[in-house]
Amino acid sequence: MYTHEFSWGTVSAKLMCIQYGGKVISGPKTGDFWDTDYQSTIWGKYDSQKFSLKISATMFYRKDFGTHIAPEFEFSKKILGITSSAKLSNGFRFPCIRELRVFPWSNPSLEPENAWTAQLGFRKSISLINLKAFIWYTYAENLIKTGYPGHPYSNSGLFKRPGFELSISSNSQASFGFQLGFAHQELGEKRSIGPADHLVGEFFAKKHLIVPLEFRINFEGASGLYANDLPESKLRSFLVPNLELKADITNFLTFRAGVNNIFDMKYYTQAGYPMPPRQIWAQISVNKMTRF
Repeated sequence: MYTHEFSWGTVSAKLMCIQYGGKVISGPKTGDFWDTDYQSTIWGKYDSQKFSLKISATMFYRKDFGTHIAPEFEFSKKILGITSSAKLSNGFRFPCIRELRVFPWSNPSLEPENAWTAQLGFRKSISLINLKAFIWYTYAENLIKTGYPGHPYSNSGLFKRPGFELSISSNSQASFGFQLGFAHQELGEKRSIGPADHLVGEFFAKKHLIVPLEFRINFEGASGLYANDLPESKLRSFLVPNLELKADITNFLTFRAGVNNIFDMKYYTQAGYPMPPRQIWAQISVNKMTRF
C-alpha cells in the first residue's frame, strides 16, 4: 500500500494505491488473483469557535468495477460539552465500526448504483474515555450487480433502513487500551443484506523495542444474518477473533502482519458468502506527505 497526502492550509488531498492478491485453492474460482485499488480524496475544513464544516469527495477505482465518486458533507458544533454533528454522504457506508476484513459488504461488487446516508452523531470525552453515539438512515438502490464469483445475486432493488451505533474507547495514545462498539440496523424485507446486529472489540498494547510496536487482538461478531429474504433462512451468529502486529520502521515506512479468523471458524455471513478461512497476511505501507 502506498499513500501520499498533500496539504494546502485548510484544504488537503490524499492519494492511495493498494496492491493485493494471492492464490485461491478452493471455491468456485481458483488460481492466482491480483488486483489494484486506487483511491483519491480531497477535502476542505473550516473551523471557528462556533462550528466546524467539512466538505470532501472521494473517488474509488478498480478494474472491472469502474469508478465511483462519493461526496460527503459534515457540520459539527459543540453544545454543553458534547460535540454534535450532522453528515450526509454518498455511497453504501455502514457505520464506521463495521469495516472489516471478513464481512462480504467490503466487496466493491456490493456497491450500489445510487445511495445516500444521513447521520446524526454525538461525541463526548470523559478523562481518558471517549463515548460516541450515532443514528443514521440509508437509502440505496440496485445494491448488488454481481454476487459471489459465478453466482448472480438477486438482491438488486430499492431499500431504505434506519440504524444506530454505540461505541466506547480509550485514549489511542495510551500504552494500553481498548475499543468496543455495537451497531444495529432494521433489515426490513431485504433480510439477506445484513447483519441486523454487529459487534466489534479491540485491545491493544504499545511497546518500543528497537522500533515502535503495536500488538492488537480484535474480534468481530454478527447476528441477524439470513441466507435470503425469507424469515426461515436465518443463519447462526458468529464471533471471530483476529491478531495484528504493527511496526513503524521509519517515519514513512510501516510494516503490518496478522492472522484473521484465528481458529478457522466455518460460518456463512450471507447467501453464498462463506467466512474466509484462517488468513496469515503481511503488508508494507509507504506514507508520504507534502505541505505547501
